[in-house]
Amino acid sequence: MIKKTKLTILSIFSILPIYGYTSIEINKDKFIFIESNNQEIIEIKNNTNSDYFIQSWISYYDENNDDELPFMITPPLFKIEKDENYSLKIFKIDEIEKKDRETLYRINIKRIPVLSDSNENLLHISMNSVYNLIYRPTSIEKNAKDAYNKIEFLKNKSNELIINNPTPYFITLLNISCNDVLLVNKSKTIPPFKKWNTKNKIKKDGLIKWKTIDQFGVEINATDKAIINED
Repeated sequence: MIKKTKLTILSIFSILPIYGYTSIEINKDKFIFIESNNQEIIEIKNNTNSDYFIQSWISYYDENNDDELPFMITPPLFKIEKDENYSLKIFKIDEIEKKDRETLYRINIKRIPVLSDSNENLLHISMNSVYNLIYRPTSIEKNAKDAYNKIEFLKNKSNELIINNPTPYFITLLNISCNDVLLVNKSKTIPPFKKWNTKNKIKKDGLIKWKTIDQFGVEINATDKAIINED
């Protein structure tokens, strides 16, 4: 007599976009909740030949923060069939204390295979992917588009390159180079009113060449900038 074995669903945590692994597409890599819009929409498309349950929730970027969340996502759990499109909606349900800068949260989206008699003995994997959710209050909406132009490139007394973000926005930079030497290849997001020490030494002053990524995920060739000696 052959004994049938049902395998347990495994859960994998990923910070990479879902569509890179499962062909379930999410319409953006990050989401910006603009206060005056009252909601943010996430579009999901199932390009696979299988049905899935999609579970979603919002969490603080700081995992140690146990305060009540000011956002809700609906529906928190639903079934998406093959070749189907679905929309999730995010609503603000409470006031957010900081009105002078953007605030960062996380959107968690987990896809769970729908089990059937024909595949009950297969190994099923549920994957949780995480996306950034940036809240932008009304008071700073109008200056967001060109805020990256205010980024400053500093050099400290140890000749290390420091990037200063004097704006109230999260700004993402990449492909940072000086004198044809690539200093930072991977993208780096700098929080509002913060500095980041790249730990890269500047051997000779020159213009910094760099790119930024806008809120739609488009790479922009930013204007070259001179290095400022930090006091």
